[in-house]
Amino acid sequence: MNHIVLGVDDTRTACAVLGLIGIAVVVVSWIAAHYMSWYFPRALQHAEKWLTQPAKMVTLDRLIPRERYTVEQISPYFWANGKIPEREDWKRLAAEGFKDYKLKIGGLVDNPVELSLADLRLLGNQETITMAADASLSSLAIKAPTVYSLLRVGIF
Repeated sequence: MNHIVLGVDDTRTACAVLGLIGIAVVVVSWIAAHYMSWYFPRALQHAEKWLTQPAKMVTLDRLIPRERYTVEQISPYFWANGKIPEREDWKRLAAEGFKDYKLKIGGLVDNPVELSLADLRLLGNQETITMAADASLSSLAIKAPTVYSLLRVGIF
């Protein structure tokens, strides 16, 4: 550990102690961060914004993303984030044109609803062509057809 901590190849115990202190600081920081993110998520978001906003304003906010792209600028291939479902219920819905599909909106909402594709079409549509970067957990199981999947098979 002496070589890692101070770049020396001798047997001083001070380097090992400093290295172990460093490891302990990382472990305690990880435990504190986990506790804060679990019990004080909003405070953690505000602290993160306070710490990173100045650097973001100087660097990333100088880049102005384009809101729209021409058809020629759009790739013919849409990169799915994860795998398209292969379950039997998905195949049945796809074979029947998703006529029995219901979008369930519930949880912490004032008015939980279930919307059929006809209901969704009545809401109208707006086409916006944008570039998106998705950094989500793509390994999570897909429980129902996603809007992307419905678009991909031509429902909308």
